[in-house]
Amino acid sequence: MVVYDRSWYGRLLVERVEDLIDGAQARRSAEEIVEFERALTSDGIVLVKFWMHISEQEQLVRFNNRANDPTKKWKLTPDDWRNREKRPAYLEALNDMIDWTDQPHAHWDLIAAEDKHFARVAVLETLVERWEHGLVHRGFDLPEARGEDYLR
Repeated sequence: MVVYDRSWYGRLLVERVEDLIDGAQARRSAEEIVEFERALTSDGIVLVKFWMHISEQEQLVRFNNRANDPTKKWKLTPDDWRNREKRPAYLEALNDMIDWTDQPHAHWDLIAAEDKHFARVAVLETLVERWEHGLVHRGFDLPEARGEDYLR
């Protein structure tokens, strides 16, 4: 298992919002991403993509909590605050990114992440479902569920 945080999608978000690429370049990059992900899944990779979404208000609460916690203050940079001001542009780029790259072979899972515990459970449940589907699709038999006794 490999986890990429942002990965190749930075081009469709950060580079676009920062005007490092224009709309045509963003669209072409999205098409390249779709083809790259198609190649991955054709080779047997189970690709699971998540977008953890929080509201503007929740983001501000989390930023302020980090800013006021000496053990977490280092995680918050001036760029975070600057990028927060660009939220409308990021949301527009996000909507395009989802529209352009949500494909049957590489579907986006949009997770409501206002509640961190809910979001974590939603991610884990989705991962298990996708892995099971990927195994069955490739001809593997899944073991019987053990219910509560999963450690034996």
